[in-house]
Amino acid sequence: MKKWRNRLTSIWLIAALVMIPSGVQSQHPAKGSNRADEAVMKIRTDLVSVSVIVSGREGRLIPGLKRDDFEVYENKVRQQIEYFSDEDQPATIGIIFDVSGSMKGRIAQARTALQYFAEAGHPEDEYFLVSFNHRISDPMEMVDSQALLRRVNMLAPHGDTALYDAIHEALGRLRQSRHRKRALLIISDGADNHSRSGMSELRRQLREAGIAIYAIGANEPTSSSCTRLCHFEAQARLESLATMTGGNAFFPHSTESLENAMSQIATELRRQYSLGYVSSQPVQDGAWREIKVRVNSDFVKEKISVRARAGYFATP
Repeated sequence: MKKWRNRLTSIWLIAALVMIPSGVQSQHPAKGSNRADEAVMKIRTDLVSVSVIVSGREGRLIPGLKRDDFEVYENKVRQQIEYFSDEDQPATIGIIFDVSGSMKGRIAQARTALQYFAEAGHPEDEYFLVSFNHRISDPMEMVDSQALLRRVNMLAPHGDTALYDAIHEALGRLRQSRHRKRALLIISDGADNHSRSGMSELRRQLREAGIAIYAIGANEPTSSSCTRLCHFEAQARLESLATMTGGNAFFPHSTESLENAMSQIATELRRQYSLGYVSSQPVQDGAWREIKVRVNSDFVKEKISVRARAGYFATP
């Protein structure tokens, strides 16, 4: 296996940032300040919430956009935006940390990556930890970043990998968070080989949750048991999940690119736009509804990328 430059061993990391907007509520369209929008959120129960990332060249985030710069479409029908915010708000972030046997020799880099992320996060973020191998730990209590890093330093790798089951456990824990903005960061070295649930079930859970996944994956196979075909399939799954949920996938090749990717993930969580609309199709028929977000503004002079979740299930 090839080595990274700057004395970093092979890229081993798969990290996913899962942003979960809580159910936002409103009663009447509000087009004024963010304070008015917050009042809107407290009354309605049928507002569809969408987190949006707008980036330009080389992934540079585009700040300063307003409500009228955005267009939201549901099943190709334009919707009226009733809630808008671009505030930097703290988040509750669940860390899903792989301690399977294949992490031996890579655990130090995993801790370093987590430190990069915490340093770039909001100072009022709160965290909980779910560690996993073939077994899933009970989620820890909510702590600050320093307490989280101390707990991670106590972990020792062994056993197989039950990644999908760990994601399911963390999604349940997030329902107890105190912040409206919620996220999951998954740090793992490869594909799942021990979960009871499968990828199709996980996709359904993520679509129902309305979350965005950010992934940092291996450039090369991380174990002798994973062929290049196995490795490329794992990368394709990560890219598919990221695209489906409005996130992004990274495959860094050096220490510097790993640090940049982790910092970018944290920054995107802090600088996302939050939109909300009431569907023009009020019937809750359980069907999948596609969401498309566009930016139409003279403020943006360059080619941009707009990322948001692909849709939602219209359930009561």
